[in-house]
Amino acid sequence: MHLDGGEESVWFSSSPVGWVSWNCYASLLFFGATVVLFEGSAFFLSPTHFWDLIDEFKMTHLFIPTSVLDEYRKRGYVPTKNHSLESLKVFLAGGSVVKPQIYDFMYEKVKKNVLFASSFGKAVFGEMGEIVLTKPIPNLPLGLWNDKDNSMYREKYFSKYPGKFATNDYGIINPFTKGLIICCRSDETLKQRGCRFGSSEIYNIVDTFPEVRDCLCVSHYGEKMDERAVLFLKIRDGYNFTDELVSKTREAIAHELTIRHVPDVILETKDIPYNINGKKMEIIVKKIINNKPYNAETVKNPESLKYFQNVPELNRF
Repeated sequence: MHLDGGEESVWFSSSPVGWVSWNCYASLLFFGATVVLFEGSAFFLSPTHFWDLIDEFKMTHLFIPTSVLDEYRKRGYVPTKNHSLESLKVFLAGGSVVKPQIYDFMYEKVKKNVLFASSFGKAVFGEMGEIVLTKPIPNLPLGLWNDKDNSMYREKYFSKYPGKFATNDYGIINPFTKGLIICCRSDETLKQRGCRFGSSEIYNIVDTFPEVRDCLCVSHYGEKMDERAVLFLKIRDGYNFTDELVSKTREAIAHELTIRHVPDVILETKDIPYNINGKKMEIIVKKIINNKPYNAETVKNPESLKYFQNVPELNRF
């Protein structure tokens, strides 16, 4: 449960106080582990600052937002020959889905001999389904704060599948490795032309394009509640949003997945909203383009939301 941690462990968790993992890692002090505190953001002060910290404090266990690792991958912020990272044993990423490219980045560019992982009915293999826990585990929550009779706890986590713990996350069990790939929240699932898929399946393909800085894919509904997928692309400096790029995107998605996965609409956007934990705010964008009320309090860059309001290409569906 504590990832082979002990009194000799040195932990670093980039967690704001409002994030549950802050409480989890503060409790490490009870069994004698060392917790590194850093005021502010430790990640982008220089291309090597974070790797310097690992060696300086002999960190053994890390937990940082997935978005930071993805940004390191895009910027090429990697350890140099002057970094040993010898102390590092466990590296966790969370807050949003960990893409396959990030696993490659970790083992090819950061460190090979490290444990890297994402914290994030009948078992379904090879296709997307909802993730549930059918048996107790040591760190399963026992209840919710001020929920004296556990009614709220049961309603939130056990009502959908009686006797099974569900958090509304979708994933795929790899039929060969039996490993679990986290796809999305159940309320972020897209279902276009009868084909259900997670936005991360699209991101895993589009994020490999050198022209694309970032992307976001959500559902858009017509007057008769027909659903289509809309893909927004944020273009990297030095490139342009062109018909050629749109065609390239459609062809790649059809080749890697199926023709039914290809978003009906592909548009350019100047920015994409994130929360403080580095998670794309798909639900808010989905509400905006479908003219639903939304709350922007959790958006780290609320100025980005204007790019999804009154989009002409979405007014004729």
